[in-house]
Amino acid sequence: MAFEKKEIELVYEMARRLIGSSQNEELRHDVLVANVERRVQALKMKSLMDYLKFVIHNRQELAQLVSGLTIHTTSWFREIPHFTAFKEWINTSTPTTRKKTFRVLSAGCSSGQELYSFGLMLEAHRMSHPDFRYELVGFDIDPVSLERARKAIYPMQQLEEIPAEFQTFLMKGTEKSKGFFTLDRNIRTSSQFYQTSLLKFKETERNFDLVVCRNVLIYFSREDVEQIVQKLSRAISDEGRLYLGHNENVPAKKIGLKALGGSIYARDADAMRANESDVARANASLSVKTDAHSVHPARPQLIVLGASTGGTQALTELLRELPAQMPPICVVQHITPGFARTFAERLEHVSGLKVPKPESGMALKEGHIYIAQGDYHILVEKRAGSLRLATMDSEPVNRHRPSVDVLFESVAKSQVQGVMGILLTGMGKDGAQGLLKLRSNGAFTMAQDQHSSVVFGMPKEAIQLGGAVFVGNLKDLRKVLIASIGVPMDAKAC
Repeated sequence: MAFEKKEIELVYEMARRLIGSSQNEELRHDVLVANVERRVQALKMKSLMDYLKFVIHNRQELAQLVSGLTIHTTSWFREIPHFTAFKEWINTSTPTTRKKTFRVLSAGCSSGQELYSFGLMLEAHRMSHPDFRYELVGFDIDPVSLERARKAIYPMQQLEEIPAEFQTFLMKGTEKSKGFFTLDRNIRTSSQFYQTSLLKFKETERNFDLVVCRNVLIYFSREDVEQIVQKLSRAISDEGRLYLGHNENVPAKKIGLKALGGSIYARDADAMRANESDVARANASLSVKTDAHSVHPARPQLIVLGASTGGTQALTELLRELPAQMPPICVVQHITPGFARTFAERLEHVSGLKVPKPESGMALKEGHIYIAQGDYHILVEKRAGSLRLATMDSEPVNRHRPSVDVLFESVAKSQVQGVMGILLTGMGKDGAQGLLKLRSNGAFTMAQDQHSSVVFGMPKEAIQLGGAVFVGNLKDLRKVLIASIGVPMDAKAC
């Protein structure tokens, strides 16, 4: 089965929404299409849409779809100069470094060969330094590759990629496992893998001595790369290192890094402190409120929300168990069209409000949530004194359809009064300009803070533009939202 042009575009959109990758012409996106076509054929589905309906209710097949949309290229000891530099670094590290557990993170670890390559070197180092301890951590969005990494069983053909000096830490299979090898038990027990994406990765401040993310960033837009690397840079220790692919260039100083050569980076303390204080300075200069008890917005007549990466969980938390007297709520969540309806049903369940399928011309009603459930924009229009919904399939804005900016700007353009605008976690800048226009039009606007955001992209842009009146975590945003409605609620529900 060969997909039609519209179906191919949907595959690209799924890759962007589920994986976060940007399918540029030169990046062999035809491979992704072929992978999905094979799954459709294997399951004898009549069309891509039939397959997506099946995926929604089958977690195992969802794992196969994610795997098919992911680039898996990896090997042992890939890009040797990095391993040469690593060996020199680990052998010349200070005694204090050796006494603590040396932690390595492989971001986008695929089936584990990259992380285990560093593990082999660390195990060899441990042999001559008995007090030395290490821990290997890897994450990837592909659950199929992660399962291979956890099993740590590889075909003998890959043995030639591993230098002879490290093969002593390998165990070759016999009988049923003949033709395969695995790694020394100490390496395997020192390793852990978990599923997440580069866009959703939650960094732990200065927790890793080495962070590796190689030959993955080329599949993302320049804007996304900058924010991903910024998150990764916050995960390395003061004396740690960040290894990127040799073909991946980043604005090091802007991100708070200093280049050591060969795509190896270290923290630049001065630049890092300056970057981390950007938002704080912006908040101070724009008089942004950060105390939920210091703001008392009037009851809104309309609430509009926008979210992207991490937004489904944020919206679920923010909009849970709402009173029936809630004013109409319009939502744009960047999500693959095939999963949009399922999320709308979930939102209806957790909020207790009605979530109808959006249709142009429908009147906005109290106790209802209107969320885009497909590949189209939603807007708000003021007709004869009443607020009505409109849908539009015009070009994507900020690479997104639906776009948060389209929704927010339609409300600002219509001069709707009594509006509350909220911008939640997400990569990029969609919704930032729109939130500013809402605020300029008299709306009470809020943005999610850095600490609670999965990706502090969209809210950060809005804050720096001066678009947010209040900035807080989800709990604080919900407090302000509920208080504005003026309906008493159970303390537990708040």
